[in-house]
Amino acid sequence: MRILNRLRSAATALAVVTGTLAGVITGAPASHAVMVTDGTPPASGPFRGMVMAKKTASVGDDQAVTVSCPPGQVPISGGAYATVGQPLYSNMVALVESMPAQNSQGAYGWTASARSGPKPLTVTVHAVCIYAPAGYEVAEQYHFTIDRNAPLVTTCPTGKVAFGGGGTVYGGTRNLNQSYPGPAGSASPNQWIVSGYDVHAEQLRVDGYAICADPIAGLTTTRYTHTTSDDVAGGVLQCATDKKVVGGGAAVTGYDDTLVTSRPLTAAESGGRDGWQVQATGNSTPHGVDLYVTCY
Repeated sequence: MRILNRLRSAATALAVVTGTLAGVITGAPASHAVMVTDGTPPASGPFRGMVMAKKTASVGDDQAVTVSCPPGQVPISGGAYATVGQPLYSNMVALVESMPAQNSQGAYGWTASARSGPKPLTVTVHAVCIYAPAGYEVAEQYHFTIDRNAPLVTTCPTGKVAFGGGGTVYGGTRNLNQSYPGPAGSASPNQWIVSGYDVHAEQLRVDGYAICADPIAGLTTTRYTHTTSDDVAGGVLQCATDKKVVGGGAAVTGYDDTLVTSRPLTAAESGGRDGWQVQATGNSTPHGVDLYVTCY
C-alpha cells in the first residue's frame, strides 16, 4: 500500500452554522467483544428501540468484521474505523468496505474491512439498529465497473429516502474514498453514493447499498464541506442539542485520498453531542472532505 503523509492526531476545531465540526478523535482499545449501548430507546415512534451495536477486532488485510443488531432489529445505518494503534503508522490505513451485513433473511448488522502496511490492524464496526420502520428495504448494486474516483449511485425506490448506506471496492491497492447520502447536500436524500481508488488501475469494481424507508418527519441531514492543507482531513460533525445521530457519511476529493474513519459518534463517547466522525488522508494536499450527519 502507498506510503501516505504522516497523520496528525487532531485537526483544528471549526464552527459551522448547522452544528459543530470538532477535532478528530482517534484510537480505541482492541477487543473481540460486542458492545450494545443505549442510543435513544423510545417505546414507540419511527426509531423505536434504537441502539448502537459495536464490535472491535484485530484482523488481517481485507478480513471482514461484522456486528449484529439485537434480535428482531435491522440496521438503519452504520460505519467503521481502522487503526494500527501506533500514531506513527496511522496514516497507512485504508477502509475498503463498510456496508450493511445481509443474509437470506435480510439485513441484520454492519460489516467492514480495511488494509494496512503495519500490523496488527484493528477494525471497529458500528451499526445503528432499530425495529424496521415503514417501507424499510435495502437497495443494492453489485460489481459495477467504474473509473477510479467516479461515483456509483444507488437510488431508493420512488417516495423513499436514504437513511444510510455503504459499499465495497475490489482490486489490489484500493481504498474507499466516498460513502455518503445524495444528491450531495440534499436535506432529504434518496440516494447513496460510493467510490474508490486503486493506485494501479484506471477502473475498479464497486458494490453499492442504500438503506431506504418511508420519509420520517423531524429527520435532518446536514452537510459540511471542509478543505485543509493539514495532513488530516475530517472531524466530527455534530447533531443539534438533544438530537441523536442515526446516520452519516463522507466524501474525500483528493486524487488519492482515502477514508480511515466514517462512523457514528455518541455523546457518551465524545463528551458533547452526538455526531458523525470522519478521518481521511492522502499523499497530496490540500484535502477536501464533505461530512454528513443525519439526526433525529
